[in-house]
Amino acid sequence: MLECMPIGVADIMCESVGTLSTFTDLANVDALPYIYSGYDHFMKVWESDLGDEMKEVIGDETNFKLLGNMYRGARIVTATKEMTTPEDMKGFKLRAPNLDVYLKTWQYIGAAPMPLAMSEVYTALQQHTVEGQENPMSDSYNYAFQEVCKYWIKTNHVYSANVFIMDRDYFNSLPEDIQAAAIEASEYASDQMNSLMLDREAETEQKLIDSGCTVLEVDTQEFIDYYADFVDTYYPELSDWANRIKAMDPNLEGAAEQEETVQDDAAEGTA
Repeated sequence: MLECMPIGVADIMCESVGTLSTFTDLANVDALPYIYSGYDHFMKVWESDLGDEMKEVIGDETNFKLLGNMYRGARIVTATKEMTTPEDMKGFKLRAPNLDVYLKTWQYIGAAPMPLAMSEVYTALQQHTVEGQENPMSDSYNYAFQEVCKYWIKTNHVYSANVFIMDRDYFNSLPEDIQAAAIEASEYASDQMNSLMLDREAETEQKLIDSGCTVLEVDTQEFIDYYADFVDTYYPELSDWANRIKAMDPNLEGAAEQEETVQDDAAEGTA
């Protein structure tokens, strides 16, 4: 579809930024593991100047116009066995998207990723060809993986952004008022989708529990520490963006403010 858009097969589509990695390696920033601490961090980045900059630079490289910023849901692992630590993932056979960054993510932790079409995953889980797969929770539920995976592990390893994608030449050919309307509509749709996705995640988790599945929390910081050198090792060209994203973590800002308060209190006490 993306390849055909410049010749007018479609005027606009909605997909993840990472889908554009077949056109530019810069789009892999969308799928880097553990560069966000959570939803608030993700939204803070994509609603900032940095988010606009990433969309613009990736758009320049691909000749697409990227509009909006929609939360797809954190990617988690669904599995036929219980796992909660990086060590548990060693040798784990899972279906992963056939994109370089996803495959390297799981190879890095010692798992055995297998690229399969989504239409083949349910059967592969039934036949124990793979032991699990990873996707946003609501997507996984829509594929009925709760029937073949009883453990849903909230690794939250990737926070990916969906955007509206248009051929840039086509977008630029539109009258300015239509361009402005498209931008406004994409922002409105993004706000609606982000709210709906949060509600959907909570509803899906309750449905999983009600159906007898086990939803497991993990020590996310343990995974973040494990992947600390991942970007520099495999994608050094993305290190600057990854570091800028991490620097916008509201948890880090809160910790810095708390430390500053402690130092001020200590200074006042000394005085």
